[in-house]
Amino acid sequence: RTALVMGQARGAALATLARAELDVFEIAPRKVKQAIVGYGAAQKEAVAKMVQTRLALAKLPEPDAADALAIALTYAQSIDSPLPDPSIKPV
Repeated sequence: RTALVMGQARGAALATLARAELDVFEIAPRKVKQAIVGYGAAQKEAVAKMVQTRLALAKLPEPDAADALAIALTYAQSIDSPLPDPSIKPV
């Protein structure tokens, strides 16, 4: 049941973004952890601490905020790179 609900939510989000003509990219969790912490199997706490450090945040971000910021940082790093990252794929 959870997978069905998540699939429906993902579909609704993708449809909304497509209607707005926004680009959407998919980044695997291991890729985000590798880009932020340097280790693809890093724990969520390590990712949150590195996000806090890299963005000079006064306090540790909440888990969902840390995830979102880590994804944004990973994407930002990929577009600054002279070599395209094949693991960051358009949806």
